[in-house]
Amino acid sequence: ANSEKLCRTYEDQLNEANTKVGELQRQVADLASHKAKLQSQNGEYSRQLEEKEALINQLSRGKVSFTQSIEELRRQLEEETKVRNIFTSLFQKDTPQELNQ
Repeated sequence: ANSEKLCRTYEDQLNEANTKVGELQRQVADLASHKAKLQSQNGEYSRQLEEKEALINQLSRGKVSFTQSIEELRRQLEEETKVRNIFTSLFQKDTPQELNQ
């Protein structure tokens, strides 16, 4: 009778251990699934980040190009203004006073 009781105790402990092992296996499977999902999201976020960085680089190059164009146009405008002022000054000097009024 004592050995049967001991046998039942061991069977109960074994069943309890098997239940815990089953729970742990489910948790491991859930964690592995969650890890795979996070890795997939990380890959997607990395791809999006690379796209955004490429766009930022493209926009930065465009900004530099536009800034250079603006500076060149500003220089041309300054030159044209100087030439116009010279012509205006020359025209006023060579024209009789009554035409300037």
